[in-house]
Amino acid sequence: MLEGENDITSQAAKPTGFFGKILARSYTWGHKDFYKNTAKALNLQHDDKYLEIGFGSGLFIKEYVSHVARIAGLLLE
Repeated sequence: MLEGENDITSQAAKPTGFFGKILARSYTWGHKDFYKNTAKALNLQHDDKYLEIGFGSGLFIKEYVSHVARIAGLLLE
């Protein structure tokens, strides 16, 4: 294992601290098109109930909470 590799790997898996916040925001920005395409494919309706497992930054939940009757996220650690 390279020096510092474990730190990078653990930050990628569960971002924490200052560097973690920057990393999490880059994930959010990098996944915007994925979220948009997912919402289109799901065709969310106002009476739908939506559960996202492993929701990461929660951007999708924040963006689409008003599109469904109920929404929740489950974060696995």
